[in-house]
Amino acid sequence: SNPLTDDILINNIVTLYGDNFGPDPGSDGEVRIGTAAQYATNPFTQGIVLPRVDWDSLNIRVGIDKPYVPDAAVGRTDVVIWVIKAGQATQALGLEILPDTCP
Repeated sequence: SNPLTDDILINNIVTLYGDNFGPDPGSDGEVRIGTAAQYATNPFTQGIVLPRVDWDSLNIRVGIDKPYVPDAAVGRTDVVIWVIKAGQATQALGLEILPDTCP
C-alpha cells in the first residue's frame, strides 16, 4: 500500500503537541505526512503537505486522508508525520493506521 496514492476512506484530524511552533505557519511552515523511508530520504521534498486546521505556538491541528488499509490487514506502521518550521524539520512521529471499521 502507498499512503500517497491509495484510495481514501475517511478524513481525520491529527493534533501535534509541542512548543516553539510559532504563532502561525508563516511562509516557511508546513506539516507533512509520508513513509519513514520518504522522511529518511529528504523530509523537505518527500511526503505530502497536509491542510492546516489550526496552528499556534503549542499545537498544530491538520487534516489527513487516511491511507487505505485492507480489512484483513492488521494495520500499517510505516506512516509518519513531521513539521517543517523556519527551515528545520522535526523528528518524524509514527502514526498507526488501522483498518477501517466503518460499514
